[in-house]
Parts: sequence; structure tokens; C-alpha cells
Amino acid sequence: MDAINLKNYFFYFASFVVIIAGMKMASQVVVILFLAIFISSIFSSVLNLLQRKHFPKIVSYFLLLLIVIALGFMFAYVINISLKDFLANLPSYEVKLRNLVLNTIHFAQSYGLEIDKAKIMETLNFGSFFGVTTNIIGSISAFLSKFLLVIIGVAFILAESKSFQTKLKVIFRNNAKKLEHFNLFSFNIQKYFVVKTFTSFLTGFIVTIMLTF
Repeated sequence: MDAINLKNYFFYFASFVVIIAGMKMASQVVVILFLAIFISSIFSSVLNLLQRKHFPKIVSYFLLLLIVIALGFMFAYVINISLKDFLANLPSYEVKLRNLVLNTIHFAQSYGLEIDKAKIMETLNFGSFFGVTTNIIGSISAFLSKFLLVIIGVAFILAESKSFQTKLKVIFRNNAKKLEHFNLFSFNIQKYFVVKTFTSFLTGFIVTIMLTF
């Protein structure tokens, strides 16, 4: 009995390792898939609302898809403009940050504090920091170039959303309790995504106002 249990543990552990390794190797695809699921979870409620308003299924589907594409291109355009502006002003940002640190050190030294300015500047290494920032921006730009794959994923998930409930009934063998738990879980995820999207938008709006003034 113990040998069987040990064999099962090894099997589960090996399966876990294989799944994690597969996700690691296919990390780019996994990110695109989760982003498509995230967008679909938000807009599936809009799709249901359009159909409750007696819009034809095909019309509501394509209308929602056009909205997603328009918002996606708008988002990509804003990100592209912001990145170009940031990269153009990057040297001036580095100079301003360096001067801010130097002024802070001089202010502290004026009150008799002994501070090794050279060591602090070497530790901060502004050139390396802004180099990492540039690499991150390059990664974001590369991800935006895969926007078409995200749209295809969203289109597929939204197209399957109506038949998904039927498939769940087959999987759970019409078990009402399991279906209710799954629907509650799905509803909570959608609610979380909506709240998270709103708070992120509000944070971005506040930061934009602060930087403007």
C-alpha cells in the first residue's frame, strides 16, 4: 500500500514538474493566453448585455470584437507615443535624477552628516538603471507587436462563451451544485477584473494629472 502511495506521489510530482517546465518554455504563449482570457472575461458581460437587448448574436459578437480592436489599437497608439517621448527625454531624466541625489547629499552634509558621495553615486549607478528601463520598454514594444494573437484569442473565447455552459454541464454531468460553485467563481473573477481595471485606470488618471501640473 505504501509503495502504491509513494508511486502516486512521484507521478504527481513528475506531472507538476512537466507542467511547470512546459509553462516556462511557452511563457510567451501563456502570457498572451491569460491576457486574452482577462479581456474576454471583461467583455463577456457586455456580450450578454447586447444579446439581452435583442441584438442578433452575430451582430453583437462582431460589434464587440470591433470595440475590442478599436480599444486595443488606441491603447497601442498611446503606449507607442508615450514610449517615444520617454526615450527622447531619457537623458534629461537621468541628469535631473542625478542632480536631485547630489542636492540631497549636499543638504545632508550642510547639517554635519558625513556621507560618502562617490560611494552612493557608484551604488545607484544611474546608467545601469536607465539601461534596464530601456530593456523593459523594448520588451513592452515586442509584446505589443503580438497584439494580433491576443485579438484572435479573444475572438475565439468570446465565440465559445455561449456553448461553454453546455460543455460544463457535460463535464459536471448536470451536477447543479458544482455548476453553481463554478458560476460563482467565474462571477467573482469577472467582478475582480472590473474592479482592478477601474482602480488601475483611476491610478493612471491621477498620475497623469500630477505629472501635467
